[in-house]
Amino acid sequence: MLNDGIRIIAPSLSKTTVDEITLQQSQSFFEANGYSITFGTYTEECNLFDSSPIQSRLSDIADALNDPDTKMILPAIGGYNCNQLLPFLDYETIQQTKKIWCGMSDITVLLNAIYAKTGLVTYLGPNFNRFGLEAEREYTAQSFFAAVSGETTTPLSTSSYYFDQNNREINPGPIIINSGHAKGTIIGGNLCSFNLLQGTEYMPPLKNSILFIEDDPLLEDFAVEFERNLYSVLQQKDGRSIRGICIGRFEKACSMTTEKLNAIFDTDPLFKSIPIIANLDFGHTLPMATIPIGGTAEIIATEEQAQIFLLQQ
Repeated sequence: MLNDGIRIIAPSLSKTTVDEITLQQSQSFFEANGYSITFGTYTEECNLFDSSPIQSRLSDIADALNDPDTKMILPAIGGYNCNQLLPFLDYETIQQTKKIWCGMSDITVLLNAIYAKTGLVTYLGPNFNRFGLEAEREYTAQSFFAAVSGETTTPLSTSSYYFDQNNREINPGPIIINSGHAKGTIIGGNLCSFNLLQGTEYMPPLKNSILFIEDDPLLEDFAVEFERNLYSVLQQKDGRSIRGICIGRFEKACSMTTEKLNAIFDTDPLFKSIPIIANLDFGHTLPMATIPIGGTAEIIATEEQAQIFLLQQ
């Protein structure tokens, strides 16, 4: 993949919402590793909602798809309004060009919609701005490059909290909510963003899936919001045929505890029959693993140990 082009777009928030030093550090990191970085024409447009018009965002995506030198499409940052784009995307061209798509947070809706409409594997991983954060970047980058290169990865590593880079805390490791062994198709991402796909043609099948979910602290009572969003997924078609659940580590501001997690997953018989592992390094945390949406996950969880294997198919 060396010398491949990476096109930075802004399908949610404008690139102007990321500070220039972080952008420069991200660009320097990729260029030092042999990649060329280009930016979409409209990434710096910024309206009342810190985003840009739908047509501007679609134009930047179309340009990236039609550029033969662009091999990967990477959002500058997440946001809240990617779902506005879904009815207008050219899924036939997306399928034909087979670009690599990666991102996190609100980008969850793009990743899962592209997989649902085209069958292409996409990647739940860092947005462009995350590579400008030096703390724990080595693991994040290793997992990212391994995943987009088609390698098998195991996203179980110690990590540190995202916001305070100078006062980080080591991740004590995975929390096994329920033991078991399961294998299935990976879907999910940021939970509140993923739920925006419910009832649409862009929602990937839940049947025989391994659900990877995480969330960030948008509301004061985070645990209550997380619980009701989780149940909303279970109530979708084939929601009760989910084979396993992997949960990304929560930021400190979420005030999520092991006690609360156990209480959430003590409310439905389904949770007693599938493996459930929490406190994993993906989503709003650093470092973060890159997860192939549409790939395959195998979970082996006992009372003492959790293993997760990710495959590209």
